[in-house]
Amino acid sequence: MAVVPLFCWVTQANALDGDRIRPFIGVVGTYYSNLFYTDDRIPPNRFFKGVQSDFSYGLRGGIAADYYLSRQSFTLNATATQSQFQTNGALDNIAYNARGAMNWVIGSNWDGDLGATFAESLGSFVDIQAKQKNPRTTQSVFGSAMYRVFYDWKLRAALTQSTIENGAPAFRAGNIESTVMDLGSRYYSKGGDSFLGLNFKDTAVRFPNRVFIPGVSKVDSGFHQYDLQGTVDWRYSGETRLSGSLGWTNFQRDELSQRDFTGLTGRLNLNYVWSGKSSLNASVFRELGPIENTVSTYVLTQGFTVGPSYSITGKVIVGANYTFSQRKFLGDPGFVVHGHANRVDDMQTLSLTMGYAPARNVAVNAALTQAMRHSNAVFSNYSATTLTVSGQLTF
Repeated sequence: MAVVPLFCWVTQANALDGDRIRPFIGVVGTYYSNLFYTDDRIPPNRFFKGVQSDFSYGLRGGIAADYYLSRQSFTLNATATQSQFQTNGALDNIAYNARGAMNWVIGSNWDGDLGATFAESLGSFVDIQAKQKNPRTTQSVFGSAMYRVFYDWKLRAALTQSTIENGAPAFRAGNIESTVMDLGSRYYSKGGDSFLGLNFKDTAVRFPNRVFIPGVSKVDSGFHQYDLQGTVDWRYSGETRLSGSLGWTNFQRDELSQRDFTGLTGRLNLNYVWSGKSSLNASVFRELGPIENTVSTYVLTQGFTVGPSYSITGKVIVGANYTFSQRKFLGDPGFVVHGHANRVDDMQTLSLTMGYAPARNVAVNAALTQAMRHSNAVFSNYSATTLTVSGQLTF
């Protein structure tokens, strides 16, 4: 788990009515019982200064802005988070996250969006488990357009181009360039935003820094992923909402096609509100995703998550979340002759959260997370407890 997402768990305080530019500042402190997610059986003297845990603290600031020009709207969200570690000072960093977008409308039949994102953060230790600072930069540009064919039926097209770059030389073979093209249609409920849809997605991924070394490795230049999915975002009543997608995925490697994949994938989410104070979120998923190591280029993840929440008062809300997932590491690129069965991880995460808003522009939050992994890979089990406390003031 990357360090920065834990910092960014702080929820933004509610903006004052009529505000278009909302700067905010905050403070965050996080305790890690197992900073590098290492196997509990590894002797303590293998860690820096003989300790496995660490504590980080830092400041966070940013801005959220909205601007409206006739029927067009523009949004900007940007944050910067400083992180200082008590023991592992070499990991000190400032993380950046920004997203700007224009939501456009032309006439009565055309609408869509156009924008870009940028993020720089400390690379994850969950799978790499290398005690090395790796600044990771993610950039993307995106755009979409929808055309209303009839009152309740729209056609949609979208394009996203992204890059992921690792700052540390040892991880640059994991750099990724991707292009995602979407084509589909949506049928909307009369007078509402709920829809049913059919979507085709073509994802092309390249690893620009992976090269062929005669007698040592094979080329793993990239892959194509084709998805045909039914999509849904439907509110059945004031209490129940179903969203997500389900369909068929075909994964084709540019090289080493013996590890291609074809099968059912998707994610379905259910939100149920049974009172003004209580709600329940649940989801099931079976998804493909890239992974960064020498014996796999993608991972098949399947499992479920469930999370209730309850508003004790108008200012205090508590929640819990449990996630179980099984990850199967597939797509062996042939870099290493390891002679082992494909790696399989069973992962469980339990988190408890509390939010307190003493004023409309003030938020105090706390999150306690326990994560566990059992793997058939050598020294890849771990248990880790994380506690994050944060506060934020919005102007």
